Amino acid sequence: MVIPDAAPCLFLSHSGADTDGARELKRRLLDSPNARAARLTIWLDKDDLGAGIGWQAQLEKAIIEKATAFAVHIGAKGVVNWVDSEVRLALSRATGTADYPFIPILSRECAGAAALPPFAQQYQGVHDPLNDPEEFAKLLRAVLGRSPSEKTVALENPFVGLKSMTEADADRFFGRNEEIAGLVDKLKPHRLIAVVADSGAGKSSLAQAGLIPAFRGGKLSDMAGREPDDRLWHVVVMRPGRDPIEGLKRGVTEAAERLGRSADQCTGLRKRVDLADPSETAYAIRCDLPVGKAETLLVVDQFEELLTETAEAARAPFVGLLMALATAGGFRIVLTLRADHFNLCRPLANLFEHLTRDNYDAVLRLRRITDAGIAEAVRKPLALAGHTDVVEQDAVITSMMALYAMWQKHSADGAGLLVAYSQVGGVAGALAHGSVVLRPPAVVSVFLRPRAVGSVELGSVERRRVWSWRPAALAAEREAGCRSDS
Repeated sequence: MVIPDAAPCLFLSHSGADTDGARELKRRLLDSPNARAARLTIWLDKDDLGAGIGWQAQLEKAIIEKATAFAVHIGAKGVVNWVDSEVRLALSRATGTADYPFIPILSRECAGAAALPPFAQQYQGVHDPLNDPEEFAKLLRAVLGRSPSEKTVALENPFVGLKSMTEADADRFFGRNEEIAGLVDKLKPHRLIAVVADSGAGKSSLAQAGLIPAFRGGKLSDMAGREPDDRLWHVVVMRPGRDPIEGLKRGVTEAAERLGRSADQCTGLRKRVDLADPSETAYAIRCDLPVGKAETLLVVDQFEELLTETAEAARAPFVGLLMALATAGGFRIVLTLRADHFNLCRPLANLFEHLTRDNYDAVLRLRRITDAGIAEAVRKPLALAGHTDVVEQDAVITSMMALYAMWQKHSADGAGLLVAYSQVGGVAGALAHGSVVLRPPAVVSVFLRPRAVGSVELGSVERRRVWSWRPAALAAEREAGCRSDS
């Protein structure tokens, strides 16, 4: 039996197809400040099953004697295989113990509560916690035995700063759902695509923090023609740099380490990466996962490095390898490329022809994040960090708007960042000059008060409201003073 007042332990049940989603849930839960403070542990079969002992006995012991809560991650196929017996055992305990939470975790792809056995549908589940901060907070409270009204802190730092976001930052990557869906759609007819945008537009973040989690989650599973349980979604990320083969070897090593390959196995995989043997290189990139069950995504980040840093003689052979992988089957390749370097691909005739064919159908031209996307990219990470006050969130959004306006000014005129920030007038100026379309009323009321309306631009019928920088509190005070003087 579980020892009273022991540190909480969650048994996280899942099917083989949902292993990546379960691992990511485990990572995010354990990384949360609330979980660390409570000394939460999570029992996951892939990490905790011991050798030489019957696996079923170990599962039963963990559910009955160790776990203080049980959660089942349910993907597109519902409760399958041995998961059904785990669910039934946990339900038996939950119905006999009032303080043993049974938590269905319903992924975005699953059929909802109908995916559960009928006798499990009475339990309140959480929906898509990997993508919905409120649902993640609900899951965390349930696992820790907290009341619904308690504040939940799932992230210690909601923002990553100036660096590009990677797969490890996927829990705070928001605001680009349409673009992720666009990438998935392009990867259905094309095995090799490019994300093209200006410097700093978020190409790397979209590919790594947006697309990779979607790929691992089986977004392309309908293309495989097999049951989701049969598929392994494998990812390798690399940068070309001066030597693209060395970059590929590094990416393969990192992917192999994630799979738990030994140092000797990683060394062996690196040795098999060879431009002269694309077939063997494909096996190495796949990290020797079963050919019939593995789908591999190769992300070549900052592809412009191949065009600017790699020796000219080495460029075409590496592109030839990429094209061979794209036609071999089992691979999908995504390049991220600066827009001002796109035409430098022209000498690489096969690649350039592929990307420009059918009106650039294999290219996703990444635009600036939408105003709604900016709001989501700020609000959702803040909510995960426990900051749910809307006015507070709005104030942060205005700061993001000002920084975006600053960058636009810097990109257009070449002004230094501080000079550009001064030129756009900071927060007030960015809003006043319409640099950012989104102007939430609650935000504007905090910072600005209107002084004049109906300004007409010469040669235009467009009317616009003119704002001046006057803190709302000061404006109200002055207006109150004027009324008292009158």
